Amino acid sequence: MGEWVDRGFAFRAMPEGKGKVPGIVILMEAYGVNEHFRGLTERLSSWGMVAVTPDLYHRLPQERRVVSYEDRETAMNNLSRMKDAEAREDIARAVRLLKEDPRVDGGRIAVVGFCMGGRLAFLSSEWLGREIHCDRQEMRRAASTIHVQNSRAGSKIISKSNDFLQTSVKTIHPEKPL
Repeated sequence: MGEWVDRGFAFRAMPEGKGKVPGIVILMEAYGVNEHFRGLTERLSSWGMVAVTPDLYHRLPQERRVVSYEDRETAMNNLSRMKDAEAREDIARAVRLLKEDPRVDGGRIAVVGFCMGGRLAFLSSEWLGREIHCDRQEMRRAASTIHVQNSRAGSKIISKSNDFLQTSVKTIHPEKPL
């Protein structure tokens, strides 16, 4: 079961068992750390790692931090207010939360993201360098295969890489079958 930590900065879920485990930072999409992302955090922790999803909108008023999927205008407004320097600071803070956790193997921390968070995860590979474990070649390959798919519901970004999330998890937790 997940919980909010660091005075509401991040939602964290811990795996069962004892011993050192990998850590993963999950970067949200433009709609905030909603029920979907809290569930995803818990799901990844069930894969045997400490999972942390920082609230990248923590500087905004509380009522704007989680946005309904039907309210695209507010989500895009929130996204436009985000500054890369602040995102970099927040992601580094989330990585520090993991490194300070006695259950986390500090040499096995990854950053993954979805939509807006995908862009930030890609940037994190350069921003944080050796602080996180990432396969830069795989990150670049995945970024080069992203395309926009149009549908009746609008446009969405689709990655054609071989399940990039699973690839990221396997780099820090190869002994865990997914």
